[in-house]
Amino acid sequence: MHREKSRMRSLQLRLEQLVNVHQNVCLKYSKLETENRELKAQISIRDERIRQLELSGRALSYNMQGQTERNISELASLQAQVQVSKDIEKQRGRG
Repeated sequence: MHREKSRMRSLQLRLEQLVNVHQNVCLKYSKLETENRELKAQISIRDERIRQLELSGRALSYNMQGQTERNISELASLQAQVQVSKDIEKQRGRG
């Protein structure tokens, strides 16, 4: 009988330990699930920001290319004007 009580007490303690372990596992799982949701939200925000930056970079590149083409055109026009001015000066110098 004493042996049976001892065994029951041992089983009761073991059960309490297992219940505690289970509660701790459930708590950790819950915390990890919350952390996982938060990290997914942060990743989503980061991905959206990357997408916006990529779009912005493409737009800036396109704008810079257009500005470069306008500058080249303006430079060619100015070079032509300078050449015309030089030609006029040469003609005046001869005349």
